[in-house]
Amino acid sequence: GGGETPAAGKEEPAAPAPPPRMGECEVCGEGRPAKYRCPACAVASCSLDCSRAHKSQAGGGCSGKRDRASFKDIREFTDTDMVSDY
Repeated sequence: GGGETPAAGKEEPAAPAPPPRMGECEVCGEGRPAKYRCPACAVASCSLDCSRAHKSQAGGGCSGKRDRASFKDIREFTDTDMVSDY
């Protein structure tokens, strides 16, 4: 037959990894993928240490608690907003 088969031991190059879903950590700046997002200000962090550092930054930091009474336009309202109170 004239069909070609890949040579044994030869692998296809690996596809590049997709970018992290939440981007990179905005606290440590080390380029690690973010795992957490601050409920109050949406800053992405990669670890509990970075989350704590974000809350204790100079100038008062962040409370880490979202404002439940803040106005949200109905056109921006999603299912996630609906379940965020539970």
